[in-house]
Formats: sequence, C-alpha cells, structure tokens
Amino acid sequence: MSGDTFSGSSTVRRIQLGVRLRDLRLTRGLSRAEAGYRIRASESKITRMELGRIGFKERDIADLLTLYGV
Repeated sequence: MSGDTFSGSSTVRRIQLGVRLRDLRLTRGLSRAEAGYRIRASESKITRMELGRIGFKERDIADLLTLYGV
C-alpha cells in the first residue's frame, strides 16, 4: 500500500479485492447500502469498490474488514 490508497497491478488486483469484499459482505448478509451506511460511504461507492472501478483507501478497507468480522 502506498499512502492511503491500495495500489499494485491496478485493475486486476482491484477486481480481485473487490470480489473478495463482496463475498465477505454477502456472507455477513449485508446489502451494499447497509455496508456503505456503516462505513459512511454511499451504496454507489461500495458497488464501484466491489467491481474494481476505483482505488481503495486504506481506511475504507479497514472499516469494511472490521464490519465483516475479518
């Protein structure tokens, strides 16, 4: 991680992380709207993160992992 943004081999890594985050969210039985609300983000942002369309802030990842019990 560099700074507060998750980076690497960009798109592929973002997509892989997004898929894993979606799986964790679904395992916890949360909607995208619920997850977004709990980390003070929009449902749209959760969607974009799960699809790997945007970079990840370290804080968002930490908040989601805590929410998902990881």
